[in-house]
Amino acid sequence: QRAQLPAGTSCQVFWDSGSTTALVTNSFAAKANLTGTQCVLKLTTVQGELKEIKSCLYCVPLLDSEGNVHNIWAYGIERITGEISSPSDVNLQEFFPTSDAQKITLPSGSVDLLVGINYPNLFPVQICSKGNLALYKSRFGSGLLVGGNVADKVPDPAKCYHTAIVAHGLAKSLVPDFLSAESLGVELPRRCRTCQGCKECTYKATHLSWQENAELRVIEEGLSLDPVKKKWTSSYPYKKDPAILPDNYNQAVGIMKSLEKRLKKNNRLEEFNEEFTKTVERGVFVEVDCNEKYTGPVHYISLVDAYKEGPHSTTPLRICANSSLKSDGISLNDLLCKGPPALNELWGVLIRFRSFKVAFTKDLSKFYQCINTTELDNHLRRIVWRFGKEEKNPKIFMTSTVNFGDKPAGCISQVSLRNTAQLYKEIDPVAASMIIEVTYVDDTNGGADTREAAEKISHSMDKIVELGGFRYKRTVMSGDELQSSDDFKVLGVG
Repeated sequence: QRAQLPAGTSCQVFWDSGSTTALVTNSFAAKANLTGTQCVLKLTTVQGELKEIKSCLYCVPLLDSEGNVHNIWAYGIERITGEISSPSDVNLQEFFPTSDAQKITLPSGSVDLLVGINYPNLFPVQICSKGNLALYKSRFGSGLLVGGNVADKVPDPAKCYHTAIVAHGLAKSLVPDFLSAESLGVELPRRCRTCQGCKECTYKATHLSWQENAELRVIEEGLSLDPVKKKWTSSYPYKKDPAILPDNYNQAVGIMKSLEKRLKKNNRLEEFNEEFTKTVERGVFVEVDCNEKYTGPVHYISLVDAYKEGPHSTTPLRICANSSLKSDGISLNDLLCKGPPALNELWGVLIRFRSFKVAFTKDLSKFYQCINTTELDNHLRRIVWRFGKEEKNPKIFMTSTVNFGDKPAGCISQVSLRNTAQLYKEIDPVAASMIIEVTYVDDTNGGADTREAAEKISHSMDKIVELGGFRYKRTVMSGDELQSSDDFKVLGVG
């Protein structure tokens, strides 16, 4: 159907319930003066092939019949469909006599915008049907549209030629050729996101166990990126139903009192409160609204104070979560998958780092806490704290991000960072490759033949990771002068 944009431009919209994303043609994006962010789009075709397309992410504002604007985030693509012709000899009044046939428009031309099922609240709603035709009510355009076939006719074989080829290709792909058959059981399994037999496949096959690979896949499937807010959200990977966790509020209060007492004895309470307040300001801990209507399971974990001494330590006191707290013989971490501890080999990262003429190292800030978690995960990691004020009842907070002490935290953070680099590698393929291949946990190491080239790569890394909500807090490059008090090491090696 035809839909209007606020600027007066109209576009041909295809509502596709079989798609999980939105697409817009590059020609229409240019015509409507839409601005986009460069990215790499991965499309799975009918044949099951995964294709990488250099694309841009556009915001397409659609104007509904009441004057409201709905933003559709769509990826740019050269063409969505061919030319569509509408039948001229169809009297829709005969099919739907009670409706206003003047408002029903039949599509013609090519599709400018495809909207997937990820926008279900905007989809047209079926009113009635007759034969193979259905009448829909829409919030956009003329308000009515028709879907289906006009008559029960045998499809023209000439028009179904491409469909036959697709079916043939799918059947053919199921039968391996001679060389592929000979290599069965010998060739490395394809396990990376693009299935191109790259270093990632080799590493997963040779360094990760079957269980680690299985848990990694679950963690990858639970991640989603909001490109507008530039924020990843993770759904924690559970091995069992988390509803079996008890509501252990009284246990959490008792542990809080013990921590409070120890901090006062060691004169650390003020320092702890200051760091706790910072985490609240960053949105790591969010106070629970008593009026919130949440009916899911609730579980409490405890806080742990960890100290890192040294002149170069940016965070001497670090507040960690004890998600291994046992209650009725079970803890949150008992139910969670861990995933592999690292996705790159430490020795390989160090060897490549030493191969650069001009090398640099970058440290990600608050790496784990850059990723949001779902509502269920938030309430299963509730904490209590009263800032040392014994006369007051403790406040209840929930943990809204991935945090230290959560079993899958390390793997979730690394996968999110790598996916960000893969998604936005068009900005700088070399920088994206280094983020993926020479990052060990939260330390990224790179370099180049000249300082100018190294600085360019380092700047591109900053731009790429920021699109996923991450930030490098420090970069040290060959030739930089360090203060004498700095005890600087790369990945623990001086």
